[in-house]
Amino acid sequence: MARWKLAELKASTRRHYADVLDLHVLPALGDYYLDATTTADLVAWRDAQVGRPATINSRLRALKTLFADVMHERQRHDPASRLRSVRAGRRTNKPKGLEPADLGRVLEQLRQDAPQWHPIALTLALTGARWGEVAALRWFDIDDERVIRIERAHVRGHGDSTKTDDIKEVPLVPELKAVLEVHRRALLQRQAPGLEAGGCSRLARAG
Repeated sequence: MARWKLAELKASTRRHYADVLDLHVLPALGDYYLDATTTADLVAWRDAQVGRPATINSRLRALKTLFADVMHERQRHDPASRLRSVRAGRRTNKPKGLEPADLGRVLEQLRQDAPQWHPIALTLALTGARWGEVAALRWFDIDDERVIRIERAHVRGHGDSTKTDDIKEVPLVPELKAVLEVHRRALLQRQAPGLEAGGCSRLARAG
């Protein structure tokens, strides 16, 4: 990938590209000269990938970005330019996730058997936020105890903006507010690490 482009990418995107190259591209194509790589070579690489279509296509996008940047700089033909994505097949319109009653039973069982995970699980369930977004929350992100402001995310332990770079505000429903208040008091009593930084990011590790 062109060095000038790295500064334009989010840290999580750079790590994703690096993982794809290290784990999937270089082991198979590392001995090939870029100028000598053909579309047939890349098709063979694509067809040898193992995983769900969405996963393979994610790797494919990283590969195509690499070739597009390098070949553009060298003013050479890009063998990946016409490489097609893997077809995902037909999908049903069945909603993802648990039915409300099933979700309630899971959360209650979690509260009994692993109470340290209950606050973050309930936050995920009642806000619709991604795991990394909830893990990055701070107590000051709760605005006047009515709204949760989501503007950052944790990706593999590193802070970053949200996946879409958007700032979202979601309602703080009474049930979630009550659970988080109890959780906050427990953290204060234990003087849990991270409280001095306003950390709600420790929520996933609280025990």
